[in-house]
Amino acid sequence: MKRTVAKLVIVTMAATALVGMVAGPAGAKTKCPKGTTAVAEKNSKGKKVKVCKATTPVLVKVGETDTAHMYMTLDVASVPAGLVTFTVENEGVKVHELIVLDTDIAAADLPVNAAKDRVLDEKAYNPLGEAEDIEPGASGTLTVALSPGHYALICNIKGHVRMLMISDLTVT
Repeated sequence: MKRTVAKLVIVTMAATALVGMVAGPAGAKTKCPKGTTAVAEKNSKGKKVKVCKATTPVLVKVGETDTAHMYMTLDVASVPAGLVTFTVENEGVKVHELIVLDTDIAAADLPVNAAKDRVLDEKAYNPLGEAEDIEPGASGTLTVALSPGHYALICNIKGHVRMLMISDLTVT
């Protein structure tokens, strides 16, 4: 009987801790398990709370092959619609960024402003988020909600798009 009560207490404590991590007031810091991220939603009473939602991971590696060539590689070509967490690993020696653009235009076909050596107007392509200023050897993350369609991923630091630091992602 004592073991059963002890197990029940442990299970109850674990469940209480998990609920505390999964749902909390919108202003509170929510600790989510690995593979999830905190998202603000309204509960059944209309009050804003943060809940943990599953995300699809995408590993993005960026860097330079030499002084004239750069790369941006994804570990997948497509993901299902929903929350997507991009983990950007900078394997290079320069600072990089990741911008997710909601556009039907392939990343290689985005118009570049020759004078600024960057995508002409990234705001015209509905930027959904950015992981910026990722130092050499460091990583950054970005979680965005993606609907079915095409997305262009770019590093829009001067000269980086021209050196092919671009990629495309399909969301199904």
